Order: sequence, then C-alpha cells, then structure tokens
Amino acid sequence: MKNNLDWCVKNAYSDSDDVNFGRCILHSTSMSCTNHIEGRNLTFVQLKSTFNFEKDFAQLTEQNEFQNSVSIYPVYDHKLIYKFNMYFAAVSLLKYSLSYKASPVYCIFLEEEVIQFKGILKILKLLYK
Repeated sequence: MKNNLDWCVKNAYSDSDDVNFGRCILHSTSMSCTNHIEGRNLTFVQLKSTFNFEKDFAQLTEQNEFQNSVSIYPVYDHKLIYKFNMYFAAVSLLKYSLSYKASPVYCIFLEEEVIQFKGILKILKLLYK
C-alpha cells in the first residue's frame, strides 16, 4: 500500500474514511473482496444511525450476525467500542466460568462509570443455555 499512497489520496472521493481506505486496499492488493476465508464466514453488522446502546443493545445481541461478526459499524461514539468489547469479553468470561465453574465477574470499570453486568449476564446465560 505504501507505493500507492499518492493514488489513494487522489482517489479519495467519499466522505467516509473506511470507504476510501477500502478502495485503497483494493487498488493496492488487486484482490477482490470476500466474506469467507479458510472455510469460515465473515459477517458484519451495520448499526442504524439511530442506534442507542441502552435501548437497542439487548435486541442486537439476539442476532447471530452480531454474535459472529468481525466488524460492527458505524461507531461514532468511542465509548461504544469499549462497551462492545466489554460485552464480548463478558461472553468469553461466561463461557470460561460455565466450563470451569469459576465465579463470574459482575462489574468492570469503564472510564468513570461502573457498568453493572447483572443484566448482561442474564442475557448471556439465556443465550448459552
């Protein structure tokens, strides 16, 4: 890609950085896009522009695409990235605690706020019954 940066800058037509970056990768590698690799399907979730974490998150977790996604976009609030990361970390912790009978973690400190995991753990337990 380094050799094609001039082309990438000159051909940045979109207001979306990820579209321009994707176009640059496509041009630089001459490889077509794919949604599967090594027998694994790669999924993504496109959030609605009206996505509200507190109101919409529980419904989002019910989607298989979300559970198996490698990309969730667009994310305009950087705190949302931390919350998604926290969720997937909690999923991993729950799987671990259920398989090894370890005690689950109920709280994680995220910046200046404490996020209670009790509601998320209830959702996770329902998903992994």
